[in-house]
Amino acid sequence: MKRVIALILSLLMLMSAAACSGSVNESETSGSADTGEVTATSGGSDETEPENKAYTANIPAGTDYGGATVTIYTYPDSGSGIYWCDMDFCFTEETGETLNDALYYRVRDTEEALNVDIGTFAPSDSNGSTLQKSTLASDGAYDFAFVNAMSCDSLAQNGIILNLRSAEALDMDAPWWDQNVIEDLSIAGKVYMLTGDISIMAKKTLRVIYFNKTIAQNYDIQSPYTMVDEMTWTVDNMNAIVEYVSEDLDGDGEMTEKDRYGLIYQANVIYPLMIGCGVTTASKDADDLPVLSFYNDDTQSAWEKITSMCWNENHAYLGDGLKMFMEDKGLFSSIELHNLTYMREMDSDFGILPNPMLSEEQGCYYSTINGNVASMLVVPIDCPDITRTAYVLDTMGAISKNLLTPAYIESYLKGKVSRDNESEKSINIVFDNVRYDLGFCYNWGSLGSFMMNIFQTKKDTLASTYASTEKIASKMIDKAVTAYLEKGN
Repeated sequence: MKRVIALILSLLMLMSAAACSGSVNESETSGSADTGEVTATSGGSDETEPENKAYTANIPAGTDYGGATVTIYTYPDSGSGIYWCDMDFCFTEETGETLNDALYYRVRDTEEALNVDIGTFAPSDSNGSTLQKSTLASDGAYDFAFVNAMSCDSLAQNGIILNLRSAEALDMDAPWWDQNVIEDLSIAGKVYMLTGDISIMAKKTLRVIYFNKTIAQNYDIQSPYTMVDEMTWTVDNMNAIVEYVSEDLDGDGEMTEKDRYGLIYQANVIYPLMIGCGVTTASKDADDLPVLSFYNDDTQSAWEKITSMCWNENHAYLGDGLKMFMEDKGLFSSIELHNLTYMREMDSDFGILPNPMLSEEQGCYYSTINGNVASMLVVPIDCPDITRTAYVLDTMGAISKNLLTPAYIESYLKGKVSRDNESEKSINIVFDNVRYDLGFCYNWGSLGSFMMNIFQTKKDTLASTYASTEKIASKMIDKAVTAYLEKGN
């Protein structure tokens, strides 16, 4: 069997395919044209400062807000007991730790650039409930806010958050804003949520494939990195390796948590794996309006390949398997990036891979956020000064492009947490090719959860379940489109 696998992989290595196209997250050589005196660079320590401070916000020269208070509605703080707590604005002093200091300096430097005093408010949840109450009362309490992606639709339809296109001073074409989210999640040309260099809370939710390098070496498996490079990292080829390494370690004739699996996964893996295969629940028509586009031949093919791999209990283990993976009980594991913090304690070396493709013809690897917890920037409709908010956001975005993103990706993910140079390329692929599924992020008719609900049952009822989901989703989309088209802003 080893010879067969080796032969298959050797043949695959000889094939070639087109490389993925990049996105706004690729390295740009310059930012927006500098038309003012406000420079988006940082003082900071030598360790946190980037080599190339190329990005500058287009703020009119002499802009000075005289120490005005700017209040950010953040994610819940760590004291709330919620796992997904704020990591973007909770660092209030310099400690010498690269990521901490980058987060601290980008706030401090924004304050100095515009002469503002930035404060924060941490609610008890991430769905914007407190923001909604404040806005309905016209308190004008918050300049901008961060809520989870799935909550943005109801906030927009209820008139709580602003169409960011109406904030004329905001430079939405700037490289510190992720253009993919604008392209994927706009409706009728209106944009209600943003992300980009200003936040790491969405990036942390990106799911990748970890692989145990010790197990790969023990089973004479050629490096999966080569498959990624040659554009042959597909679900079929991943499954072949998964089947090859699974082993009944204790010899009791049963596969349990004491044995070794080719794949360890959680039920919510189905969504990022389907996105990795190019499947989305909704797309948009020529008028930038959402349309359902989920069920087709590629969708069925992706579902069958993924479930064939994951539902085979002799080769794949369903459960919270981070501990098992760290104990060399699994070759592959699909885990979100935030778990890299714990992986630093793992004895065996591990590598990082993007989600596999449906087939080599796909030609690109895709990643996606977890819309349940991914943080998105919104601006409340009662924002006290929209122009000031726009200038703060662009200034902070440009500084984050110079300082925060390198600290998170280059210093933290690549430099401190990952174990090999090859992981760096995978991390670039993951960040450069994020897809924001309109149906999932807006969760019309449970489009964001129905696949996982079926997946957990291990019963192939995709077609029938989607048929009923489609009816509800269609009605909710019609309602949303009507609401967005009627809004003046």
